[in-house]
Amino acid sequence: MADHTDNQFKAAIAALREVVAPAVNPHDPAAREQLQLVIDQLEFVRQRVGLLDSRHRLELVQQLDMVERLAHAAKDVRDPSAAEISDTVTDARAVLADPIAKHEDLAAQQEGLARLVPRILEHAPDEHRQALDRLVVQLSGSRVTFERSWYAPLGFDPDPESLPSVDSLLAEVDLGGGTL
Repeated sequence: MADHTDNQFKAAIAALREVVAPAVNPHDPAAREQLQLVIDQLEFVRQRVGLLDSRHRLELVQQLDMVERLAHAAKDVRDPSAAEISDTVTDARAVLADPIAKHEDLAAQQEGLARLVPRILEHAPDEHRQALDRLVVQLSGSRVTFERSWYAPLGFDPDPESLPSVDSLLAEVDLGGGTL
């Protein structure tokens, strides 16, 4: 059976524009503004709904990359243990390899990896701490760029023309569990 999600979003947006908008009091600017915000949000979700699985996979791939690189750079960290890091990475890779993994499973793995990051940083030897902090900032750059691109259609980014497309950012990464 065909997926009619896009048509349903278009119909809802059209109903708001063609039926609800004319019925809103023209002397109530707050109501008109709120209606336009709802329409814009529905249009944004309509544009992004087909990319949600790829987004969740990208988040997990980026978190995997950060944990693996931090663990490699923070030698002699005892908490989390090398075994805990290895087990968490292995579990995350298994979920990534599952082409029908649910968002909840991807998110749970990403959160598990994310919990390791502050522990690695906190327990790293002092001589590695600055380098690790710089690595976190460096690795966060691609995440920030993706987030800016993802939300650019909402109109809040100060320089949306400078951003790569979401599709191009997703195409750069092996979303099946490869490294960045």
